[in-house]
Amino acid sequence: MADKEINIRFNYNGRFQKSTYVGGQTFVVTRVEVDLFSYTVLMEYVRDYLRYTEVGGVYMSKGKAGWELLTDDKDLIGLLEACKDGEEIEFFVDTIVDKEIEPMTQMQPHVVVRPRKNIIGGIHIHIH
Repeated sequence: MADKEINIRFNYNGRFQKSTYVGGQTFVVTRVEVDLFSYTVLMEYVRDYLRYTEVGGVYMSKGKAGWELLTDDKDLIGLLEACKDGEEIEFFVDTIVDKEIEPMTQMQPHVVVRPRKNIIGGIHIHIH
């Protein structure tokens, strides 16, 4: 049986609101093998395809509950297990970098992440 493949849609250069993302651009990476996808690969895509070496974070939408900051493979496991072959998964990149914020300690060296404490009122950020 063939490995499960998904498409990854990046939304970037837009504005985070309480439960929506407004404006910006999109970029889709197609036919990504789920078994080979990880947080490190996600950040390599941000660097290689979107050309960012420093971001405010990569988020998943939690609908009305706001946004979840992705920080490691554990944040992706449930999402990847639940997806079907050929499905598209959306990620939202905060391209605004606040130099006053200390970078996150991270294992991957590809992209510096400086998550803003509160992108907009009401956004809940989950950090491990």
